[in-house]
Amino acid sequence: MDDLNNMIPMDGEPIDGQGEGASGNAEAPDTPRVKKQHKQKIQANLKGKNIEEILNLAQRQLRNDLSKYSIDSIPVEHRMIRELEDMSPIMQKWVERGDSIIKTYHEFSDDIVLALYKNQPEMVHPDDMHPSYKINHNLVDEITSDPQFDVLKDYCTMDLFSSAVASEILHDKAIERLNELREEFKQNGGDNIFDAINDAIANEEEIQALIDKAKAAHQLQQQLAQAGQTNNQLNQITNQTLLDLASAMKIANAHKSRLEKVIQNSPDQLQKVQDAMKEGLSEAINTVSEVQKYIQAWGFESGESIRVPFQSKMTAVKKLMQSRKLKKFTDVIGAMKELAMKEQKSKSRIGALEIDSVTTGDDVFKALPSERMMLNNNASKLLLYKKMYEGSLLQYRTVSTEKKGRGPIVVCVDISGSMDGTPEIWAKSFAVALLHVAQTQKRNYCYISFESKVRDVFIQEKGYLDPAAVVDICERSCTGGTNFEEPLKKALEVLKDSRFRKGDIVFVTDGNCSISEDFLRDFKKVKEDKEFFVRSIIINTDNWASDESVKLFSDEIIPISSLADLKNGEEAATQVFRGIGDDE
Repeated sequence: MDDLNNMIPMDGEPIDGQGEGASGNAEAPDTPRVKKQHKQKIQANLKGKNIEEILNLAQRQLRNDLSKYSIDSIPVEHRMIRELEDMSPIMQKWVERGDSIIKTYHEFSDDIVLALYKNQPEMVHPDDMHPSYKINHNLVDEITSDPQFDVLKDYCTMDLFSSAVASEILHDKAIERLNELREEFKQNGGDNIFDAINDAIANEEEIQALIDKAKAAHQLQQQLAQAGQTNNQLNQITNQTLLDLASAMKIANAHKSRLEKVIQNSPDQLQKVQDAMKEGLSEAINTVSEVQKYIQAWGFESGESIRVPFQSKMTAVKKLMQSRKLKKFTDVIGAMKELAMKEQKSKSRIGALEIDSVTTGDDVFKALPSERMMLNNNASKLLLYKKMYEGSLLQYRTVSTEKKGRGPIVVCVDISGSMDGTPEIWAKSFAVALLHVAQTQKRNYCYISFESKVRDVFIQEKGYLDPAAVVDICERSCTGGTNFEEPLKKALEVLKDSRFRKGDIVFVTDGNCSISEDFLRDFKKVKEDKEFFVRSIIINTDNWASDESVKLFSDEIIPISSLADLKNGEEAATQVFRGIGDDE
């Protein structure tokens, strides 16, 4: 082993001919004479050495036992982030761009997501950090110590979606500035942080590739030897790979020394990189705050029994933030949803839930006491996060003791030309509020939009919510004439579906439309046979809408002329949402 130690330099030992690196006057290591001497020395030291010994030593020098992440974490948390990236092309793009500037960026990105998401994130000790990734520890420590980060974390803790949104903003600002700094440092001349880190990691990647190549060649040599065969060309490849590996390992120590010197001698560079990483904090706070307002208003929160696809949610939120038309819906939808849920809750106050059994899930507030106790120490806390992510947390299953609703909801919404403007906002907001009620009460939901013909049929089954589709139907323009028969026919078709058995119809319009006697006769017969209920909402913002047509097929008609009718008139709110959760 003494000869082997001579072949592979100890930490901090410069490679032959480099001395103090690029700053010295010694002959460069890639000149023919020095290169030949370097190879001869390695060959001399390799004589009689065990290949496994060399490979094990090389593997140890890579220090893969040390952490490349600054936030204490477990593999399942990084798998969670990989899945997040798979669902977010924008995040993928920013991470790839960041890695092209500084090769530690992907790990830094994970650190930031976990620092935002985890309830009590803890930093890895600097001594336990991989040397090439210690700069991340410095950057993460600087960012998380900023008071603005605490504000941002309040929005993001245990909210993976908000953590992802915040990270995207931070990526956007940081990468733009890092790219500028890289060019600035190069123009200033001399060594710089970016090149020192990237060269060190590139060298480590080369060492790992050579280890893998040497292992594969050696295994093949062993197989041939067992068969009583040999291959000179394979032997030459193995020997050359070992020579290349030994050379790369000597260079690795030079890279380590170089990186330490750059960081020590260039505090201004480090400070500029730190500032770049913090540049997006203020914007991230504002954006996440706005995003959460939209999510809450539109009812796009994930729940115990509601699955909301990440990418659909992200697509919807970005449309909401960019569309002037959709922004007009937000306040009205929020008010409608609040009134709808208030009316439902008024029929069943606190205490209407009872424990039914024990199940598995990801709701820590319903977790069994034995599970919540894992929050008491750091080791078991990681297991708790793992079980939450996997949905395997033992928790109480609760059931409602209130009277059950009749079943699914079918909403027909008029989007003819006369509905353009305020009536459209009212009608669609009411439909979204009913969707929220249906999801909360685990009921299937169908939205049918119409003018002279049926435009959209949007079915949302219980336990699943597609925010992007909800936003799309709200973004549709109002145009064309009016035909009540077509949507009612479609509603009857939907009620024949086993998923919508025992459902009711809510019909939203602003005016009259002729209906044939034949259709009415057939509709009323089916209605009597299936025993469903039709409630019509007349949007009368201009005080001219008539209910003459809807009287012909409705069991109840409710006129609404302004939001004040709902906010200030309990009777009106009760009428609108009264039958949503009751047996008729």
